[in-house]
Amino acid sequence: YDKISTNWVFSPDRTLQASASQGTITIQRRSDGATVRLLTAGAARGTTPMAFSPDNTRLAAWAATPDETRLFRISDGALVMRFPDATTNAGVVAVRFSPGGTRLVTTGYTPFVANDGTMDQRGAIRFFRVSDGALRQSFDAGTGIGVTSPVAWSPSFTRFVYGTYEGTAVVAVVPPP
Repeated sequence: YDKISTNWVFSPDRTLQASASQGTITIQRRSDGATVRLLTAGAARGTTPMAFSPDNTRLAAWAATPDETRLFRISDGALVMRFPDATTNAGVVAVRFSPGGTRLVTTGYTPFVANDGTMDQRGAIRFFRVSDGALRQSFDAGTGIGVTSPVAWSPSFTRFVYGTYEGTAVVAVVPPP
C-alpha cells in the first residue's frame, strides 16, 4: 500500500513528544515545538511502536528491519542498547517500560507454520532487562493470536494486564528480573 503512517508518544513528564514516520523519529519540545533530536530509526512503512523511559532521557522504538527494539539516548541520539526479537519475523504492536525503567516489555505476535502447513500466529510478550538487553521472559500462553495492547502495571508492580486480539483482558504476575 502506498500509505504513510505517523504515530506519536509523549514523555512521562509531558515535556517531549516523539513522532515516527517513514524511518525517521522526530523528538520535539512540547512547549515551543522545537526539534530536539532527529533519529534515523523506526519503520520505513507502517507504524513504529515507541516509548519514553520513565526518567524522560531515552526513547525505545521497534522496527521490523532488523526485527528489534532499539534504545536511544535523547541528549545525543546515541544508540545505547538493542533488544532483538526471539524470531526474525515477530510483530511488535507496543513497547512499554517498567515503572522503574529497569525492564522493557514488547507485545505483539509471532507467526509460525501450523501442523497442517498453513500460516498461523500466537501472541507474544517479551520482558527484556534494560541494563544489558537480555531477554528475561517470553510469554505466549493466554495471548491468543496477538497481544494488541501495551501492558499496564498494577500500582504495586506485582501484576500486569494486557489485551488480546480476541478481546480478552488477561492479568498475569510480573516475572522476576
